[in-house]
Amino acid sequence: MLITAIESIIESLKSAGIIPDEIFIDKIVDEFKPEALLDIRYGEKKVELGNKFTIDETNKAPHVNFVFNKSDSDDKSRFTLMMVDPDAPSPKNPTHREWRHWIVGNIPSDGNLSEATHLDDYMGPSPPSGTGEHRKFHISTIHG
Repeated sequence: MLITAIESIIESLKSAGIIPDEIFIDKIVDEFKPEALLDIRYGEKKVELGNKFTIDETNKAPHVNFVFNKSDSDDKSRFTLMMVDPDAPSPKNPTHREWRHWIVGNIPSDGNLSEATHLDDYMGPSPPSGTGEHRKFHISTIHG
């Protein structure tokens, strides 16, 4: 089931222009070996590819949980999580691309952020007026 989910994610990333180049896609697909799925929720609303949130819905840091690919995964694993805006200050002029909204390291697998190291405090989205919709990426890596 996870393989189907991964293929679906890759297709969604391609259709959203996040992975724009076919050569680059092959490289990413070859190197994309997820250990866990990232479950992020603002209140009761789950973050999913392409869904939309208001500024009010995202003014506080979300709840984070990791769903492991392998049943025998080490639940002592630690993660780093980043939230970035690739469209800052505007999608038409992204001169501040990959604007950091949040960086948290040393997150335990249960997502307990109180045990994590907050490298950049959460800064909810507040795009300049008239710049349209902005995409936000949540990117996570497992500590080696």
